[in-house]
Amino acid sequence: IFSCVRNLYVTSTPIGRNPLNSSVKRNTILAMSNNSYSTDISRVTGMPPGPFQVGVTTLQFDDPSRKRGLQTEIWYPAGDESKNSPRNLYSEYLGRGVIPGSIDAAEGSNAIGGYRDGITIAELDSNWPTQSVRDARPCDKCTQPWPLVIFSHGAGAFRASYIYWTEFLASHGFVVVACDHPGCARYTQVDGKIILPGASQDEMEADRPLDMLFLLDCMEKLSGGADSRFTGRIDTNNCALTGMSFGGWTTAAVMEKRDPRVKAAIMQCSSIESQIAEKRKEVDIPVMVMLSTEDQVLGKDCNEANRR
Repeated sequence: IFSCVRNLYVTSTPIGRNPLNSSVKRNTILAMSNNSYSTDISRVTGMPPGPFQVGVTTLQFDDPSRKRGLQTEIWYPAGDESKNSPRNLYSEYLGRGVIPGSIDAAEGSNAIGGYRDGITIAELDSNWPTQSVRDARPCDKCTQPWPLVIFSHGAGAFRASYIYWTEFLASHGFVVVACDHPGCARYTQVDGKIILPGASQDEMEADRPLDMLFLLDCMEKLSGGADSRFTGRIDTNNCALTGMSFGGWTTAAVMEKRDPRVKAAIMQCSSIESQIAEKRKEVDIPVMVMLSTEDQVLGKDCNEANRR
């Protein structure tokens, strides 16, 4: 599946314009054919990363129209010197514990600690599989802006729960952005305050699609000069949406808004229902739908709705 995704987005059009010049592209293909990345095979996906090192940075984007702040992660292709830099720690997605009591809160049963009895952030710092480098210098090999991917997490997860996917895409030449959806995310921090789950279903369904579109606008501003690291580096007119479970539902909802900047989508185990599929109007955007026939959470009805 991951090789299909890589081929769909990195080597095809319209969204998959390879940001490398022909010389670098040729060297990349030769390097990959010689298994030069075999020592970095992910123990989650079984796939090697792409030719780029991966940088990661955290920003908060504030939407004044909704009085809503979004703690947001951006993964991006990084300079080669990052290869020998320390990898990002899990706790860095939690603000490094700067907010008093924030690590204890993250380890609570209604937050990160709910994933498994006895799990600690220190344990995750020591064994969380990651390849990104915090605030690494962006890669300067590329002659064209990087296509953008916006990711939406599932209910009870948060923006860093799927780094096997977000880092993988960034290693192949994409900028990937993901926010915590406040009230739905398992754990987030906004304006120095910890926010745990608690929003109603109606609130989440209203907010999540708007969050993704707001991120698209924010990334357009970053590429336009709001952040020198990304000035001129992000092709926001070549944007793909992707999300897991409730994030897949969110991806479908955003596609229905028909933003012309959105050119493709990947829905992973989307929690859409039959009535949503029947009302679908957007039929032009290429979509990859990923399902599990033995999914015990979504079940047969959701899978059938996804197939529609």
